[in-house]
Amino acid sequence: MSTIYPRRRRLVAGILAASLAVLAPVGGVSAKSEDGSGSGSDTGTAPSLVTSREDRAAARAARAESRAALRTWLAANKELRQARAATVSSAREVLRAAMDAASSAEDRRAARDAFKEALQAAKVAHDAAVAELGPRPVVPRG
Repeated sequence: MSTIYPRRRRLVAGILAASLAVLAPVGGVSAKSEDGSGSGSDTGTAPSLVTSREDRAAARAARAESRAALRTWLAANKELRQARAATVSSAREVLRAAMDAASSAEDRRAARDAFKEALQAAKVAHDAAVAELGPRPVVPRG
C-alpha cells in the first residue's frame, strides 16, 4: 500500500468532494443513497451518455443518406456551372467573330450589346436552374 502524504490526501479528498457536489444535482452520483447506506448506487435521472446501437445505426444511415444527397446536388451544380461556362465561351467566340467582321463602330457596338445580352440571358438561366436545384444539403455531424 502506498503512502499518501497528508497534503495530497486533502487535495484528493477536496477534488472528490467537488466532483460529487457537481455531479449530485444531475442525479447520477451521490455520496449516500436514499436510505443513507452510503453505497452511492443512486441511478437518479442522469441522462445516459452512451447511445444504443440502434441510435448509432440510425445516425449512421442518416449521414450516409445525407452524403448521397450532397453528392447528387454537387454533381447537378457542377453540370449547371459547366453549362454556363460553355454558354459564355460560345458567346465570346461569337463576339470575336463579329468584331473581326465588323466594318464600323456601330457594328462593333451592336456585337458588344449582343454579347452583353447573351451573358445576361446565361446568368438568368443559371440562376433559375440553381434556384430550382434548391439549397445545398447539409450532412449532420456525428
